Amino acid sequence: MKLIAAYGPKPCPQFVRWLALVGATVVMAGCGGGESIVGANSAVTPAFSSLTAASMKVGVASTLTVTGTNLPLTATLTLASGSCASPTNNTATGFSIVCTPTSSTAQSATVWSAPQASGGYWLGQQTLTVAAATSLMPLNDTGISATQCFQSGSNNLISCTLATATALNDKQDGMVGRDVDFTDQTDGVNGSSLAFPGAVTNCVKDQVTGLVWDRASTALTSALPTGYRDESVKLATAANTSSLCGLTNWRVPTRLELQSLVLFNAPFASGATNMAWFPATLPNAYFSSSVYQPNSANNAWLVNFAQGATVTLSGAGAGAVQVRLVSGGITAPATRFTPSSDGTEVTDAITGLIWRRCSEGQTWNGSTCTGTVSAYTHEGAMVQAKSQSTWRLPNVKELSSLTDESLYSPSIDTTVFAASPAGAFWSATPVVISGNARSDQAWSVDFLDGSVTPVARSTATGFVRLVR
Repeated sequence: MKLIAAYGPKPCPQFVRWLALVGATVVMAGCGGGESIVGANSAVTPAFSSLTAASMKVGVASTLTVTGTNLPLTATLTLASGSCASPTNNTATGFSIVCTPTSSTAQSATVWSAPQASGGYWLGQQTLTVAAATSLMPLNDTGISATQCFQSGSNNLISCTLATATALNDKQDGMVGRDVDFTDQTDGVNGSSLAFPGAVTNCVKDQVTGLVWDRASTALTSALPTGYRDESVKLATAANTSSLCGLTNWRVPTRLELQSLVLFNAPFASGATNMAWFPATLPNAYFSSSVYQPNSANNAWLVNFAQGATVTLSGAGAGAVQVRLVSGGITAPATRFTPSSDGTEVTDAITGLIWRRCSEGQTWNGSTCTGTVSAYTHEGAMVQAKSQSTWRLPNVKELSSLTDESLYSPSIDTTVFAASPAGAFWSATPVVISGNARSDQAWSVDFLDGSVTPVARSTATGFVRLVR
């Protein structure tokens, strides 16, 4: 058998395969970063045998083991949807590699002789089963309907099925989520899922978050700010003493828990929530147990059920402050955010969402986010999100879930979301006014302090963090 030495860049793999077909044995150098011998002789031809992996889950790094014969020491693996670190323990009979899948659909894993960018050629492929991401407390959807989508160059809301809507962005708030998949409203409105807990009817269980709510709301009359706290805690104590709805763990809800009840599809008309289940809701500010940084002693967060904004107690203005009690909740995990193997994205153990680690305009260099954060109009943010393939602009509840109420300027964990600016980030959620087909504003989250506010779509600019 004739021995041929082959040197070169990209053409090497194709040349090697041709030589193998004609019966030559090839010493390959410069075709993938190392030397290996391949050819028609099965004793020296690289062959992929099997791929084994522990149970794989979206957003969770898993170790995969590849076995074979005569494998090049440069052999590696890629996922159809996900990222992989550099392989370890490479031998002629196999290697290990840590990969983080980003899709729960059955997907292929491909073994290469070397990284594709280095001219590696295909050795084999195997289909993997990947489980969906799990979460401790999934988020309720916003309630934005399939008739409330944006289009390019206009603030008029249109049907989300129209080509002009999908041309702007095919993952708008009204196009994705439970409020699209569950529209019959038999157990809630536009994707919520509510029920009476057993025979009682003065409490409501949210079957998405697992929280149980008092249907009644009570006006607080004490002097602010500590008076409101004391009065609301006394109400919770009384509910526990009386075993309201058979429960004895009633408390004042956090700001994010209160926000889970908000429906953004038609506020300003009455209470911005499911009025069939919570008929006593007033279009007023509702008190939360969340303190406001940096003035935690003299301020607190409220959620305005006239339209869904979060406001501080000092900025709430005139009008009665209400409180609604909640029961249940979760124990926060020791580690909430888990980075992917390449560090460019993180999975939230509480919500199950996967976030791009850097704000748009920045890139991850292995230890932090570098570059200048880009600012966009809201339409520009929608265009940017669409250009990023599987990523999308988060809805307002998703984006708000990233705020850390113990932090200020920025109000986000910067050990995870490095170099994140203390400014307004766009959500995909339109500001809807009852009876008005236009939406000149979109909801934003200001990561200076975590406030949720409406912002003009065309004249203001904001930052973008993508999710999937």
